[in-house]
Amino acid sequence: MESRGVDRISGLIDDVLLKILSLLPSAADAVRTGALSRRWRDLWTRAPGLRLSFDVPGGKRFAEESSRTMAIIDSVLERHAGAGIDDLEISFTYKHPGGEGFGQIFIDGFHADIASRVNAWIQHGARRAAKSLVLMVALPPVLPGGAMRLELPASARAETMRLQVIRDARLSLPAEGTFHALRDLALAGVAIKDEDGRLGRLVSSPCCPRLQRLRLLRLRGAERLSVNSDTLEELTILEAVGLRRLEIVAPSLWMIDIDKCEDFRRSNIATMAIAAPKLETLACSTVCPPERLRIDSASSVLRLEKVTLITNGRPSGQDAKNNEGSISLLRQCTGVDHVGLTLQVPDSLWEEDCEEDRRRGRVRLVLKMIYKEDLLGEVPTLSNITSLEIDVRMGRHSYASTLGNFLARCECYNLEYLQINMTAVLPQLSESDYHKTPRRENKVPFPRLREVKISGISGTKDETSLLKLLLENAVDLEKMTVEFSSEDEHRGSHARQVVLDIPCVRGSWIYSDNGVCEWARTRELLEAPVKAPKLP
Repeated sequence: MESRGVDRISGLIDDVLLKILSLLPSAADAVRTGALSRRWRDLWTRAPGLRLSFDVPGGKRFAEESSRTMAIIDSVLERHAGAGIDDLEISFTYKHPGGEGFGQIFIDGFHADIASRVNAWIQHGARRAAKSLVLMVALPPVLPGGAMRLELPASARAETMRLQVIRDARLSLPAEGTFHALRDLALAGVAIKDEDGRLGRLVSSPCCPRLQRLRLLRLRGAERLSVNSDTLEELTILEAVGLRRLEIVAPSLWMIDIDKCEDFRRSNIATMAIAAPKLETLACSTVCPPERLRIDSASSVLRLEKVTLITNGRPSGQDAKNNEGSISLLRQCTGVDHVGLTLQVPDSLWEEDCEEDRRRGRVRLVLKMIYKEDLLGEVPTLSNITSLEIDVRMGRHSYASTLGNFLARCECYNLEYLQINMTAVLPQLSESDYHKTPRRENKVPFPRLREVKISGISGTKDETSLLKLLLENAVDLEKMTVEFSSEDEHRGSHARQVVLDIPCVRGSWIYSDNGVCEWARTRELLEAPVKAPKLP
C-alpha cells in the first residue's frame, strides 16, 4: 500500500509544474511554492506567466513603502530575466489617493523616479513578453511635480498590450517601428500629443498588420483619429476629451462603441466618417449632426445601442440639435434587429417650486418642467426590430405616459422582447406635469410581443397604467417581470398593491417581499395559438 504522504505533484515534469505556476493569481503565490520542497525552489523564475500586484498605502511612510515596493518589482523582473515569458501583468496602485504623505513623491526627484521605474517596466514587457503585457498604475492627485511622462515602445512580440493610468500621465508614442504580432491594444487614462496624427498611423495596418481589438478609454490630446486597418474587428472609444474628427476604414470591423465623447456633439467642426461593410453592432451615445455624419455601412447594422434621445425641450435649442444625430442613426440603420436607447429629460428643464399638499396639510418642494415641447416628433418607425431596451431618465410621475406615446410612435409591430430600465430618477414632479402629452394607449399594438422586463419602478398610477397598456395590447405575451426600485423601502407592499390593481388578463400574478412581480400567461392559452390583430 502506498503512503498517503507521497508527493506525486513534485514528480511531474518541469513543463507541467511551470504551467501550474502560471495559473496562480500572483507572483507572490508562485514564490511561496519554494517552501514546499527543493524541487519547487526558484522554479517560479522560469514560469511563463508573471503577475505582480501591489497596493501602496498613504501615510508618513508612504515614500519608503513606495520605494520598497518598486524595488521588489525590479528584483522579481531581474530574477526572471533569464527565462522566456508569455504573460506579464504589473499592477502598482496607491490605495488611498490623498492624505498625509502623498506630497513626498514630488520631493527630491521621487516623482521622476516613479516615472523612470514605470517606463523600465513597460520597456521590459515590450521586449520580453511574447503574448500579453498589462500595466496598471494608479497615482495620487497631481501636485507641483506635474504629470508622469511615459513612453510606449514598439514591440515585435507582444500580442496584447494594455496600459491603464489613473491620474495624469503623458504618453509618448513611437515615431517609427511596428507591432507585428499585436492583436489587442488598450490605452486608458493617458494624454498624448498627436498633432501629426501619429496615433492613427500607429493603429493602422502598416504598423499593426494583425490588430483586431482597439480600446481608447479616457484619452486626451487626440483631436483627430484616422484608422485604416484591414484586420480591425472591434473599436471602443470612451470619454475621449478633445476628439472631434473620426475617420474609420476597416473592412473587417463588426463592432463600434463610441461613448461619452461630448466634443462630437459640442464642436461645430466635428465629423464622423465610417466605412465598415461588415459592421453589425453600433453603439453611439454621442454623435455628430446628420450633415457631418457618414456611415457607409449603416444598412448592415443589426444591433444599434446607446442611442440617446431628449424627450422635451426647446425645439430650437441644443437638445433638439443633439437629437438630430441620434434620429439620423435610427433612420440610416434600416436593418437593425435590436435597438437600445435612452430617453432623457435634461436637468436644465426643471426648476424648483413650492406646492400645497392638501391631503397632508403642508407645503412641499416639487420640480416643474420649464419647457414641455415634445422633441420626439421626428423619430422614425421601428417596425422591423424584434428587441428593444429603453433606459428612462426622467421624473417618476411623467415617464410612463411619455414612454407609452413613444412606443406608439415607433409602431414596433414585430417586437418580441421589451426591457425598460428606470435609472437616475428625478425628485417628485408637480401635478401640473403629469401626463403632459396626449395619451394614445389604444394605438399601441404589440401582436408579437412575448416577454417584458421592467426594473426600477415606484408603483405610481402612471406606471400602473403603463403595465395595463402592455398587458392589454400584447395579445401573445407570455411573461412580464416587474422589479421595484431598490431605494423603495416599501417595495414589497407596493408590489402587492400593483398585483391587486391590475386585472389578471389571460394569466396570473405572483409577487415577493423583495419587490419583484411576475405575470405569466395561463398554460392553456400558451398551448393554444392566439390570432394577432390585423396590422395597418
